[in-house]
Amino acid sequence: MAEAVGWGRAVMQGHPPGYSDHPSSLNNLAISLEDRFEQWGVLSDLDEAINFH
Repeated sequence: MAEAVGWGRAVMQGHPPGYSDHPSSLNNLAISLEDRFEQWGVLSDLDEAINFH
């Protein structure tokens, strides 16, 4: 799960606001963070996912 979050963050660097795939990339990162929160229970992951949604 940490790898998915890492890849999602890397993709977001290449998809700045205004880029056509930015919204879907941001959503994918938020989903990865939610999944990681469900596995590990780190509240900051959930907070970040909510901010991204």
